[in-house]
Amino acid sequence: MATPVLTGARAKVRTPQLRLFVALWPDAVLQQALHALGAPHASLGRRIAARNLHVTLAFLGGVDAGRVDELAALMRQARPPRCEFVLDRLGYFAQSRVMWTGASEVPAALVDYQARLTSALGAAGFRVEKRAFRLHVSLLRDAAKPAGTLRMEPLRWTARDVALVQSELAPGGSRYKVIRQVPAS
Repeated sequence: MATPVLTGARAKVRTPQLRLFVALWPDAVLQQALHALGAPHASLGRRIAARNLHVTLAFLGGVDAGRVDELAALMRQARPPRCEFVLDRLGYFAQSRVMWTGASEVPAALVDYQARLTSALGAAGFRVEKRAFRLHVSLLRDAAKPAGTLRMEPLRWTARDVALVQSELAPGGSRYKVIRQVPAS
């Protein structure tokens, strides 16, 4: 619901802001398998809850709630591909202190979709991050660097849709909620 805000002699309507991102969202079985990957390394950092595991395609930040339908339309117009990839490696981002799993080979169709999506979002006036796309799932935050070589059993992921996800800040950490899904073509 919009909230009127007085600015001088004029009333202005402010639409509630939602903290949003576009993601590949795994099914419950894959989320549990991803969560299990972090278990042997739990002493290194803070494990991310299974219900929050995903691949971010575009982080949007605060967005007017009234633009959700527009976002879903842009996601659809960018033509998300149905594709498959294998998560087959573990790694560590030192700057953000994140332990992650990722794919050695990322489908070109997915890279192309992510580029089309961020371009369309930017053209529509949405704020998008300008960093290179790196397909990964964050497993631990605030993590110390793992020692030695990291190994894992590969996990196959079939991307059948893309999700518009709301990040809600809560006392125990962020909680993510899928608010729209767009099927892959």
